Amino acid sequence: MPQVNVLVNGREHQIGCGDGEEDRVRELAAYVDKRATELVQQGARVPDARLMLMTALIIADDLAQAYEDLDAAQPGTAAPVDNGKADAFAERLEALAARMETEVSAG
Repeated sequence: MPQVNVLVNGREHQIGCGDGEEDRVRELAAYVDKRATELVQQGARVPDARLMLMTALIIADDLAQAYEDLDAAQPGTAAPVDNGKADAFAERLEALAARMETEVSAG
């Protein structure tokens, strides 16, 4: 199994991957590093584990939005929008973001 060295948040990590997947792992790690760096530049002063969790949540939100955009872009296949669910999800994300901002400020 190949090993790839990647740099995320200024720290080097060795990641195992399948044959031929080395470049993809580097690309993905670079994206994670970019999103983590954005948080740090916004003032996030939290332990690495918390920073990686916050980064994972942001990336999960990116993915969810991409799926929604993909569904909306496919003519005739868009699922009906449940505004109640969307509003509840948005409220949870906003509450999570506010909590993270509070922890960053206090941290």
